[in-house]
Amino acid sequence: MIPLLLFSGLMILRVDRAELKQQKMSKEQKFSTFLGVTNIVLAFSFFVLRMVLF
Repeated sequence: MIPLLLFSGLMILRVDRAELKQQKMSKEQKFSTFLGVTNIVLAFSFFVLRMVLF
């Protein structure tokens, strides 16, 4: 689950944001950034929790 969250977060930040930037869709670009960062933060927090608890 952790690698999937990291991968999807990075892909959202790299691919989706770039595509939305080309089409000049600023609201969608901000939401895409929020989703990408949220996925990465969740992945890191799950990783830390797994290291602490197990």
